[in-house]
Amino acid sequence: MKIAFLLPVVSYSRSHRRIRALKNLGVHPVILAFERKYYRGNPISGGYASLGYIEHSRYYKRLIPFLRVLCKVRAQVKEADAIYAFGLDMLLLGRLACLGLPKPVKAVYEVADIREVLLGKGLFSCCLRWLERFLLRRTDLIVVTSEAFISGYYREIQRLTTPRYLVIENKLDTGLLAQIPASSDNKSDEIIRIGYFGVIRCRRSLEILQEAAKQSSGRVQVYIRGFPLGVGDLENEVRNNPYIKYDGPYVAPDDLPTLYSQTDVVWACYPYQGNGIGNYLWARTNRFYESCCFKRPMLAQKGTEDGRLIEALGLGMCLNLSDIKEAVECILSITRTMLNQWQQAISLLSQDIYVLTDEHERLLEMLKSSKLTDMRLQGAKNE
Repeated sequence: MKIAFLLPVVSYSRSHRRIRALKNLGVHPVILAFERKYYRGNPISGGYASLGYIEHSRYYKRLIPFLRVLCKVRAQVKEADAIYAFGLDMLLLGRLACLGLPKPVKAVYEVADIREVLLGKGLFSCCLRWLERFLLRRTDLIVVTSEAFISGYYREIQRLTTPRYLVIENKLDTGLLAQIPASSDNKSDEIIRIGYFGVIRCRRSLEILQEAAKQSSGRVQVYIRGFPLGVGDLENEVRNNPYIKYDGPYVAPDDLPTLYSQTDVVWACYPYQGNGIGNYLWARTNRFYESCCFKRPMLAQKGTEDGRLIEALGLGMCLNLSDIKEAVECILSITRTMLNQWQQAISLLSQDIYVLTDEHERLLEMLKSSKLTDMRLQGAKNE
């Protein structure tokens, strides 16, 4: 089976994981990806066709770049059995490229975030939601990284009653388990080392962590690694703070064992969006699965999908990010005894919670199903 993968950024590890898993199952991938200023990831095995450069978030500026590469994309998808689009903009590009082709091409739409622009009340947001519903009528399968995207957004907001979907959480490959240290390295001192990893794009998180480190006089120390996005000059901002260290971007999953070995607890909060309806309520962070894998407790945001699971299983603490003072006080209350209790609970977790099992086999089986196209998303007719 030949699948044309459309990526909005070439270096994202989730896209690599999906492509690699399907390739190992016999899929022939054709990878078409845009470039942008983002963290540096591992190269894609077998290479890819570059679609040029696009900017972060500025969706209205993507029309011209899309039109420029439309023929290039069409030349690839016309030979494919399916297109696999990571995000709404890639789904639009893929469907435009399929117009008028002599044979039907199945379409898969993967969703890991619901962008704020899709949740607004203005005319532009309403038009985008209509566009998504329109495209879903011509889409065979939605792949979501959280079940809550279906219940909270597609059913409640988009009013899709019977979407055909598959949940593939941001779990880790089994190969990463071999890199976990054989024994836990519990520390005996009272210093609380908080790790904040990934795309660093939450100003509220940085404010809380900086204030906690400041008030603790060194008992709380923060280690940041990742790609700053929309938070200003992070390196310069923390340069004069002896309790916060920023060591730049990293490569996932290669650098994960080193990162997590330097922390006691991981900042697993999703970027703060206030108390209204938003992506943070439904999304699942990579840091949740990585923390479970490397046996590190977590600090999560109250009311989120990760937060509910962390509280239920005793894997860490949930914070109210809308109240900076309260969040700082909660961090300062953490003791070594609490950390050890959380870590013990994590050590008892089943691997199925954070490691992939047969998700990609089920995905491929659904893609190969001759009934798939006939069972397109009927609920998308409720426009």
